[in-house]
Amino acid sequence: MAVEERGLANLRTTADALPVLKADYIEELFNRVGVLTPVELESRFEVYAEQYLLAIDVEAKLVVSMAKPSSIRRRFGISLNSPQQSPTPRRSA
Repeated sequence: MAVEERGLANLRTTADALPVLKADYIEELFNRVGVLTPVELESRFEVYAEQYLLAIDVEAKLVVSMAKPSSIRRRFGISLNSPQQSPTPRRSA
C-alpha cells in the first residue's frame, strides 16, 4: 500500500487521528513553520475532540431511540390497542 511504502501512518478513524495532534513532533512542526502556536494547536485539538464526541453522542442516541419498542411500533404501524396483524393478510382457500 502506498501509505506504508512512504512510512506514513494509516489512521482510519477520528479516534485514531486526534491524538496525533498532541504529539511533540507535530507541535514542533506547526510552531516552526508558523502555522499554529502550541496554544492554538491545543485549542484546535479540544474543539475537534468536542465535535467528535458530540457527533458520536447524537448518533448513539439516535440508534437507541430507533431501537425502542415505541419507535418500532410506530414505524410498522402497530397499535397497542389493536391486536397485531401480520403484514400480509392470509387468504382462506
